[in-house]
Amino acid sequence: SPLFAHNDETFAMADAVICASSFTKHSLDTAGSKAPAHVVGYGVDLDLFSARTTAPAAKPLTVGFVGALSQRKGARYLLGAMAALPKGSAKLIIYTRTSVDRDLIRGFESVDIEIRGGLSDAALAADLKQCDLVALPSIAEGFGLVILEAMACGVPVLCTTSTGGADFIAHRQNGLLIAPGSVAAIVQELAWALTHRDELFQMGQAARLEAAKHTWAAYRRKFFAAYSASIPA
Repeated sequence: SPLFAHNDETFAMADAVICASSFTKHSLDTAGSKAPAHVVGYGVDLDLFSARTTAPAAKPLTVGFVGALSQRKGARYLLGAMAALPKGSAKLIIYTRTSVDRDLIRGFESVDIEIRGGLSDAALAADLKQCDLVALPSIAEGFGLVILEAMACGVPVLCTTSTGGADFIAHRQNGLLIAPGSVAAIVQELAWALTHRDELFQMGQAARLEAAKHTWAAYRRKFFAAYSASIPA
């Protein structure tokens, strides 16, 4: 994008690049960055985002979305998929600290949407545990910290290969991984979730085990190792 053209000179000068995901590394390679790139994924506070031990009792299927609702995060793909499900079978909760662009949700009045704004991290962690899954079908996401936060809570995440989740989510084992930009792909996974609630909960338990490998202490160690390896001898 011309908006980021000023970064070209910076990357041309770099001896190395440390980035948060393989998707970001691929994006840099595609943009022509020649510097060696090290992928060091972010971490999560396992105490704050503690694991749930029981399945959510909420009916219908409750899908959480965390962050600013934007089309870059696949908002209209998600809304389109929710609208395609049987009426009354699923509910979308949007957790955000910004105002919601009403133009994005116009035309999806049939979707059961609840907006919960301004929650603290502790309140968000507690509330996420009431969701069956969290969806982040981003078109492009440098990492997507909410993916790890939800997984740490024992909540499986539906995300795209254009996020950091692609580095540690195994499809239908500890999460749901799809290609970006597809309403049909989201519908397919949500329809599966509707009839596999027990498997979805077990998937969330596996997600917690994976999230436990990604602490902030581990991030600091890996970052230091990548930085040290980049220093010319």
